[in-house]
Amino acid sequence: MKRLVGALVTILLLAHSGNLFSATLADGNELLRSCNIAMSSFDDIRPLKSDDYMPAGICLGTIRGILGVNGLYRVTDGPDLFCPPAIEHSQALRIIVKYLNEKPEALHEDGVFLAVVALREAFPCK
Repeated sequence: MKRLVGALVTILLLAHSGNLFSATLADGNELLRSCNIAMSSFDDIRPLKSDDYMPAGICLGTIRGILGVNGLYRVTDGPDLFCPPAIEHSQALRIIVKYLNEKPEALHEDGVFLAVVALREAFPCK
C-alpha cells in the first residue's frame, strides 16, 4: 500500500510540475472537458479546431503519461497502479470519460488522480 501511495504521489507531482499544465488541468472537471474534446475527434464527431488542440493534447498526454508510468513500474518491479492488458490510448480515454461522467461528485478532485482511479477500477490487480 505504501508503494501505491508513493506511485500516486509521483504521478501527481509530475503532472503538476509545469505552470501551464497545472493551470490547465487542475481537477476532474477540466479533465472531462479536455477528454470530451479528444473523444469527439476520435469518434469523428467533429474535427478539432485550433482552440481544441491544447485541451485534447493535455488529455491525451495525461493518459500517455499515466500508461507510461504504470508500464515503467511494471518492468522495474515497482507497484502496479493498475493491471491492464495491452490497451490503446483510445480505450483508456473511453474508460476515463465514462468514469468521470458516472462520478460527478468527485470532479473537484485532482484530474490525474481520478484518471488513475478509473483505470484501476477497470483493470484491478489481482
